[in-house]
Amino acid sequence: MRRLKYYIITNFERVFILIILISILAIYYFVPYKLAFLNVFYLPVLLSGYFSGRRYATLGAFLSIILVAIFFYYFPESFITGESEFDTLFKIILWGSFLLLAAYLTGLLHERLAEENRNTLALNETLKETNKELEVANESLKSYAEDLDKKTVELMEKNEVILHLKERIENALYSTMDSTLAKLIIERRVRNEKTNISVLFSDLVGFSTFSDKKRPEVVVEELNKYFGEMESIIVKYKGHIDKYLGDGMMCEFGAPVADYRLHALHAVVASINMQDRLRDLSLPLRMRVGISTGYAITGLIGQQKKSYTAIGDVVNLAKRLEEICPPSGIFVDEETLIRVRDEHEEIYSKIKKEIESCLQELKTNPKDANLLYEIGKLYFKTYDISTAIGFFKKALELDPENNEIKIAYADATLNRDVFEKIEIKGKKERVAVYNILGLKDPLQDRSKIPESFYNQYKHVLDIIKVPYDVILPTEVIDGNIGSSKTGAIIAYAIASKLNLPDSEKERIMTAAFFRDIGKEMVPAYLLNREGTLTDSELKEIRKHTLEGVVTLQTMGYTDEKMLDYIRDHHERYDGGGYPNGKKGDEISIGARIVGIADSFNALISVRPYRDSWDRDMAVRELEREFMQDDDNKVIVDALAGLIS
Repeated sequence: MRRLKYYIITNFERVFILIILISILAIYYFVPYKLAFLNVFYLPVLLSGYFSGRRYATLGAFLSIILVAIFFYYFPESFITGESEFDTLFKIILWGSFLLLAAYLTGLLHERLAEENRNTLALNETLKETNKELEVANESLKSYAEDLDKKTVELMEKNEVILHLKERIENALYSTMDSTLAKLIIERRVRNEKTNISVLFSDLVGFSTFSDKKRPEVVVEELNKYFGEMESIIVKYKGHIDKYLGDGMMCEFGAPVADYRLHALHAVVASINMQDRLRDLSLPLRMRVGISTGYAITGLIGQQKKSYTAIGDVVNLAKRLEEICPPSGIFVDEETLIRVRDEHEEIYSKIKKEIESCLQELKTNPKDANLLYEIGKLYFKTYDISTAIGFFKKALELDPENNEIKIAYADATLNRDVFEKIEIKGKKERVAVYNILGLKDPLQDRSKIPESFYNQYKHVLDIIKVPYDVILPTEVIDGNIGSSKTGAIIAYAIASKLNLPDSEKERIMTAAFFRDIGKEMVPAYLLNREGTLTDSELKEIRKHTLEGVVTLQTMGYTDEKMLDYIRDHHERYDGGGYPNGKKGDEISIGARIVGIADSFNALISVRPYRDSWDRDMAVRELEREFMQDDDNKVIVDALAGLIS
């Protein structure tokens, strides 16, 4: 009984179908018109196909056909309804065929659905397992996230401690050395290397006597005041304060940042400013300065306690020059003088090569007076006066009637005291020493500025209300000292020639004076580049007009017209200028005047990549450049009338 019950439970669908089939057969037995009731057999067959598959459905259909055939055999009258026996048989056969087909297709559909169901169940199981794994992973991630949050908090706390320590270290470094060096040390960019630099030593004369008469706190206060003024000048001219030596200082220019090629000029101009500032302090003291230029070893020196410094012969020479320098004087060596003059270093190298060539020629013809004279002139150009006098004297002995040799000999003899080399302790050879008196005024250069022009417009210098020290550090970067004054006076003169109002003339003059102040923000190595600049480097340099406007706004200048003149003075009438590509009438007359004054001043000045032009050639170049632009041509014509 249990087996029967278990069989019925486990095979309920088949039992149910069998019961339906038997019920249909029983009903079919009693139905008088059996042909019309044939389609009822589709019910058990379709159910069998849906629940049991093709095999049982086909068997059920085949069994139904056999049963109907048996009924047809025994009860043919129940099937024939006015048709022939053949037609009735054909209908039964057709019914049986469709019944088999329906059974097969229903079973096939059942099997495919069952397969899909099995696949779905398998996927569902996989999904459940995946969900479990995801839940485990999610729990792990939550745990990791909690740990990460804790670690993040710990790292943030440690980072705050590190930043606090870094700030304290930076403050300590900044209080003991200049900010540039401190930043390089923090970034680990300080290297021990041999580099070309200028070394400056300064010392106060009579400080010991001064300090003996004052209380200690007064002495320290005065000394700190003095050093504070000197520090600002050294930093302004890109120098590094190496150390304080009592009342003196040791500074390097050109290190630790080697971008400033004209470091000798920086050192000399800084020393001139230092002497001027000391006089303004009204202290009963005078300063002496020694500057030497050459190669030195620079870097962090020391084992436990390191200090950035320079060592080498150039350092010793600078110290010796400071020691022999008279009060209020600035002594420099020959290398420094060469680097601060307008001529390029290559000229002096060329002169030395010419001397060597002439000396070789002199060996084959030692009695050539003209050759001796030429060698003497070459030595005179290098300021080796004693050697020059020796060659002039030999030439004069061979040709005593030559007036040129006589004049050269007399001139060299008269200038012996000015240029004579002196003996320095620690140096095997005598050294040429020069006393710096001040900066040359480019307006006094008659090859560039005619005397009549200078006399007519020199009063403009008094109109300029801005201290020259504001712009001078920027001019020193590319060696174009005095360009602000020259450009301002030329721009003012052009504006006067064009009969512009006084207020506009002063506005144009101020714009011309400040036109290059933005170069302070341009990398110095680009301004001093002798080779070709890349497009990106040109783009960097051309930012100086916009940077100049920002700098002046920071300084408190609010005259929008004046700022526009500075911003637009490199714009071109054809739209090829910068920074905004303005053209034609978009460029104001003020910006045009400032731009042409700047172009003229650039042409008559020495540049790292070329020598200066003659002023008439410069005017002709501007005339050629602007011949197609009537507005600019009027300005150039005004300039030509003033300068030619």
